[in-house]
Amino acid sequence: MKKIYILMIALFIGIYANAQWQLQTNGIYSSAQFQSITSSGNNICAGLNSAIFYSSNSGASWSDISTYTMSGSDFYSLLFFDNYFFAGSNYGLWYTGSNGSQWWHKYYSGMPNGTEIYSMTTLGYNLYVGTQYGIFYSPDNGSSFNSCPNYSGYSVYSLITKGTYLFAGGHLGAYLSTDYGNNWSQISNGLPQSGVGTIVISFAVLGNSIFAGTDGAGVFVSNNNGSSWSCVSNGLSNLYINSLLVNGTTIYACTNDGIYISTNNGSSWSNYGLTNKQVKGLTLNGTNIFAATSSGVWKRSLFYQIEDNTGFKNCSVYPNPTTDKITIETDDIKNMQNTIISIFDIQGKLLSQQTLNPAKTEVTLSDFSQGIYLLKLENSSGIAIRKITRE
Repeated sequence: MKKIYILMIALFIGIYANAQWQLQTNGIYSSAQFQSITSSGNNICAGLNSAIFYSSNSGASWSDISTYTMSGSDFYSLLFFDNYFFAGSNYGLWYTGSNGSQWWHKYYSGMPNGTEIYSMTTLGYNLYVGTQYGIFYSPDNGSSFNSCPNYSGYSVYSLITKGTYLFAGGHLGAYLSTDYGNNWSQISNGLPQSGVGTIVISFAVLGNSIFAGTDGAGVFVSNNNGSSWSCVSNGLSNLYINSLLVNGTTIYACTNDGIYISTNNGSSWSNYGLTNKQVKGLTLNGTNIFAATSSGVWKRSLFYQIEDNTGFKNCSVYPNPTTDKITIETDDIKNMQNTIISIFDIQGKLLSQQTLNPAKTEVTLSDFSQGIYLLKLENSSGIAIRKITRE
């Protein structure tokens, strides 16, 4: 029991306290300047100048899947979509359907010659790309592109969707389309204006809030789909927000001087490591988080420690991962009497609580964002903690 209670104390004072960043070295450049990173399932891809590194085993080992024809390409953005992997670069779009064994190069395909692809996202069946010439979309997995009309924001460094809304960030602040990119409105009220305006280079969505990272002005949040913005940069020592990521109720901000996290909707931020490194992007993979930085790709565990008390060995939790609910089932009804079920985010914040119904209990997670959570079972016999994932 003493070991279990020490674990719980560690959880509440900060589950990240003893986690450390580890430089990836097995088959991957350990000191290169990486610019982008993404993942899907066990697959992770990280991009830099002239190369893309790929891991099929959650980062245990890496290999260079680029070809000599890709030499000179700076890979600004990476995306898995519809069984394809896309890489946006200063030489247009590259994509593969076979983990890099064969690449197809769509130089421009309906875009102006010399188009550089800075950002990508998907909405419905369309692939959207942000370029120095505005926004283009492809209805056929990148085979051809059409210009999104009525967009006047010039270079587009960030794209994100929120439901059926499409947000774009660039040299003239933030823009919104509510009709799949056919029409656009500038939504920069509250963003600082100097010169041509605030350059928005990253976005993240958390519940009803959308966060915008800027090129030197910090982080801003809007709770009304961009009609107004408020600065939420308290605790950030560097205001160049290269990328934003959300996991559960935690927001991660990649800066030119490490990573920061917020667990209170951006009201305050704390340092998350990789200080003195320019961090360009983050991706989640299982129980780990990976960072693309100016000096290699780094990995850190999301958890300090997760263990089960032996008193709950006959308890099953399924399905895990899940999309909307989990079921807790046991054949040890006597020892599971008066058990309390608690759900926490990975920062230790209590999100829900209920009493276990002996034999079988359903716990609804449909109101939670996608991410990783902690399930705690507690009764007079002891405490058990298990990781659950909502997809």
